[in-house]
Amino acid sequence: MELNPENLAYALRILTTALAGQWYGASQYISSCESASRDSLPEASMSVDYFQQMYPNAKNFQGKRAVILGCLGVSQYFLDSSHQSAIYYLASGVSFWSVIPWTAIGIAHINKQLMDGDIPKKKDSKWIRGMMSQWDNAHLVRTVAGGLGFAFALFGMLKKK
Repeated sequence: MELNPENLAYALRILTTALAGQWYGASQYISSCESASRDSLPEASMSVDYFQQMYPNAKNFQGKRAVILGCLGVSQYFLDSSHQSAIYYLASGVSFWSVIPWTAIGIAHINKQLMDGDIPKKKDSKWIRGMMSQWDNAHLVRTVAGGLGFAFALFGMLKKK
């Protein structure tokens, strides 16, 4: 396989689609499994401990990939806008970029309260469960946006020149 613009664009489409699937899978796992496991802990304060361990890892994993996926999707549109998949990758990139402001606006204030050391563990269980529920709902928006980004990337992969 020779290195030419067409092959490079194809490799970028494969990379973008694979990373989009990885991002969406991780987000869906958090929404479907992590949240349910955390919510089933017997003490509400234990769910704060669990969250405080999980959140930094998920933030590092997903934050970087959202930026990269946005760049990959948008760049593919501009690298070869004549390809039938270009609009799908643009939509994928915008979907992944959309999680960045959503995180800042819709989730950061919840994260800040839940990550505030021992303070949230000292709150009553109603407050903790309520904050966790708010976080789950806000994170679900990210999961849906990532699911759309992945779906757009998949549709893009199916398009032929």
